[in-house]
Amino acid sequence: ETFCVVRDPVTRLASEFKYRGGKCNSTAFSAWVKDRMVEVKSDPYMHDCHFVPQTVYVYGDTGTQNPDKHPICQHVLRMESLTDDFNALMTKFGLPLELEKHNNPTNTCEVPAFADARKDIEEYY
Repeated sequence: ETFCVVRDPVTRLASEFKYRGGKCNSTAFSAWVKDRMVEVKSDPYMHDCHFVPQTVYVYGDTGTQNPDKHPICQHVLRMESLTDDFNALMTKFGLPLELEKHNNPTNTCEVPAFADARKDIEEYY
């Protein structure tokens, strides 16, 4: 059996923005999102596949467009609760593995997305 990890798309792109040197600023984030949404149409695998919709990881190339298609990974874990989800999965399979919580102290900025950026992200994903 397999598992995959998914993350809220807005949070995922905000993390990518900050990783790429973006400043803790909603206006800059919104402009960056607008530019990336244009780019991703011609290069969906850009930036190490960080813009590939996570439905592709879970369901394959057709994403959720095929309701009869079963997930590729049997267990979908959420980044927002990864430690608990992973540890519960390991317990379920009787594996003596445990993921410890890790906080990135250098990533303390929360970049709220303006409505237009959120709309662009939600429409794409």
